[in-house]
Amino acid sequence: MSQFEQELLNFSREFQQQLQQTEQLVFQSLSGVEQRCLSDSRDDVERFVTCMNKATDKISSEEKKFEFRMAFLQNETYNCFKANNNSGKYDICKQNAKSNVKRYLDDFIREIQN
Repeated sequence: MSQFEQELLNFSREFQQQLQQTEQLVFQSLSGVEQRCLSDSRDDVERFVTCMNKATDKISSEEKKFEFRMAFLQNETYNCFKANNNSGKYDICKQNAKSNVKRYLDDFIREIQN
């Protein structure tokens, strides 16, 4: 395995760990959405159902956006690694990817909470 491939593989693993660590924040946000619908429904089941339907539609839409952003980021990160292969300087690629994924996750959480 080349250094390029090894660096990319190692970063991919690190990246997956970072995503797994943020799953708890996402689950808390989703739980907050359900609690808000329960609170807003004022014991009216139909209001709760309507609120949850709107929330799940929005969450599905935001999940798709997040997936598209991540696919784009994956491609950009690969291209950055490839462009820096000769110099072996992958830190800028890693930092950009980490920064972008944090921004994407923050955006996702903010949008599902609104």
